[in-house]
Amino acid sequence: MWLATRGVLVSAAGEGEPTLRLRVDDRTVSQMPAPRYSTDSQANTVVESKDSMRKRGVRSPDRAEAGCLAVYEPAIHQAQIIV
Repeated sequence: MWLATRGVLVSAAGEGEPTLRLRVDDRTVSQMPAPRYSTDSQANTVVESKDSMRKRGVRSPDRAEAGCLAVYEPAIHQAQIIV
């Protein structure tokens, strides 16, 4: 969800307009960069867990998550039907 939202809020290569703009308050904006991103051994981007953020002393980004959930649409996988 975080990665999908980041993808539509940040323009490609920093050029042009982003795909989506959100009108949110300053508190929500300050929470957006709270989770850190890393790469696992299979080169997948991983979003930091809330437990890890808590250990760093960062509060849960609840308002930012609400903004992400408002625009997130999970991929729908079609099941194959064999007749």
